[in-house]
Amino acid sequence: MASYRSHTEVALISPTVRELFAKLSHIFPNYKERMGQLELADHIESALETSSKLVIEAGTGIGKTLAYLLPVVNWVLDNGKVGVIATFTKTLQHQILHHDIPWVKRVLGDFTVSLAVGANNYLCLRRWNKLSAGELPPRIYEKLSKWIATTDTGLREEFESIATKLEATYFDEIAKIPELCAGKKCKFRDMCYYERAKRVWRQSDLIILNHHLLFADLKIGGALLPHYDVLVIDEAHNLESVAVEYFGIRLTNFQLPYNLRLLIRDLPYHELVPIVTKVESTNTQLFHEIATSFGYGTHRVTAPLRMGTMLLDTLDELINALKELQVNTPEEYELKSRYITRFDSWRYELSCFMEQTLTATVYWVEVRSSTRRDGVKVELHTAPLDIAPHLRESLWQRDIPIIFTSATLAIDNNLGYWKSTVGLDNTVDLVLPSPFDYYHNMLVYVPKYGVEPDQPGYLEFVANEVTKLIKLSHGKALVLFTNLDTMDKVYSLTLSRLPATLQQTLMKQGDRSRTGLLTSMQELGGVLFGADTYWQGIDLPGPSLVMLIITRLPFKVPDSPIVQAKIELLQSQGDNPFWKYQLPQAIMKLRQGVGRLIRRESDYGVVAILDTRIMARSYGKKFWRSLPKVKVTHSIEEVYYFLQSKERSTNPQADG
Repeated sequence: MASYRSHTEVALISPTVRELFAKLSHIFPNYKERMGQLELADHIESALETSSKLVIEAGTGIGKTLAYLLPVVNWVLDNGKVGVIATFTKTLQHQILHHDIPWVKRVLGDFTVSLAVGANNYLCLRRWNKLSAGELPPRIYEKLSKWIATTDTGLREEFESIATKLEATYFDEIAKIPELCAGKKCKFRDMCYYERAKRVWRQSDLIILNHHLLFADLKIGGALLPHYDVLVIDEAHNLESVAVEYFGIRLTNFQLPYNLRLLIRDLPYHELVPIVTKVESTNTQLFHEIATSFGYGTHRVTAPLRMGTMLLDTLDELINALKELQVNTPEEYELKSRYITRFDSWRYELSCFMEQTLTATVYWVEVRSSTRRDGVKVELHTAPLDIAPHLRESLWQRDIPIIFTSATLAIDNNLGYWKSTVGLDNTVDLVLPSPFDYYHNMLVYVPKYGVEPDQPGYLEFVANEVTKLIKLSHGKALVLFTNLDTMDKVYSLTLSRLPATLQQTLMKQGDRSRTGLLTSMQELGGVLFGADTYWQGIDLPGPSLVMLIITRLPFKVPDSPIVQAKIELLQSQGDNPFWKYQLPQAIMKLRQGVGRLIRRESDYGVVAILDTRIMARSYGKKFWRSLPKVKVTHSIEEVYYFLQSKERSTNPQADG
């Protein structure tokens, strides 16, 4: 059942919600009560009481995090329950833990909250003690030794904070591998950092985690996380992509050799050496054959592959050899069992790929260059074409309240498309627009005459426009692309057109870590060129960002295997794939990109959309209806005057 309520309506807010936020106002005098936030909290309280599924789009500035934390934690504490908050980004997790939770504790009193991360983020003492000093560079071994002697958490993140980027990669050599854990038979069980963390989770009222851990738990039937009674999925627009990853298959030419190396380290029995050597050799032969047959690039596979039989057979031999292997200790027996399951699972997935036994699934091969010894990386992928049945079976059927929220779920104020992608029905739906004054604080610029993508001169046109706009922003811009190749070319062209003072401010994805680039932009200012992941999860409030440049409408690449297969599926069902799939996906992505600009009430800036199809094509109206009501201009002079007037109004000294 859908329930759309306007932000401007005076809603009948429950006494409990009013009391919670009144207390918040009393404790924090700077807190501003927002009707949209109260309305959101009221709907969440109702969902908790009725075990409903609630889908909410809450525009930027609503204050959705506190709007769900206060009623959820209040319900958890009143009823002796456990709540889980799942986010997509670490940024939001840290905001919840270090900013929002302290506020909630001031209102509701103390409660236990923990951050849950996957097992591979923890040091495994068994693996560390199996390593000999000669297996790692001496400097790395010494650094790990010193850290392990003092760490209380055993967390990857803690080691990364004291390590260089190269040093941090060696953590994988000692990270916990849950599928190859000796469990209760491990002699380090009582000292296990991961087990200690899980005990903390079990004692917590509220657990914060990411989407990936949520799906890892679902995939193995709920064995990772404690029982929970309410689930909040924030940044829910990412749910489909994470689910596709977890319910698909990904095999690479490096996986088996890595696992075979671990096997010999854990079970150093000479009788295993011949079959391990044979498996490694047939693995190399198969992936070399695949790389040679397909060549570099991404290739969809539409028929079973007549290769891989030898590797499947040798994996059978390895599994039988392990079954017959006589081991000496309970720990080794447990590890033997784990390796049998590991290799059997890998064999099954390889067989599924080669024989294409999975229905409603797309298959593809990726061949890329690699810095490793053989110089090539080969990946075999599958992905379900419709994730909805998997989610209905694994999660939605649970009789608990589940709240889905994001700032970008709706298309033209309707949540139907997003719900259909993840298999949701029988939900209560709420769309709350942002309280920000976009009409006066945001200007949208679209060039009157432009060159459409894939036409001659497109890159020159984009570089010229980007250059002009960067100059007008005084080097405070985010430039978004839909692929890295175009980004690199436009970056080079733009760099050559800018004066030296602005050249120094340019940064692009790949130069440094995402965190490093964003920190630099926040603290020092600059122009950042980015693709894909930079369309979301970026929060740069204030004067560090006044120009957001969208170089192309973000339609998914049509030669992507998943996109191709979905288009074919919709065509076979008599649907128009452009209107039913490609356009809705692009609208949601554009909304995420536009949302990077205005992050606080006092923010202002220009969104430049350089793709003139948004004005020239009939589908452009669908994009405009899903964006805030703003002024649109085709005049670069108006962009200049808008930024000048805003700078003067926020900084009177700018007049000189």
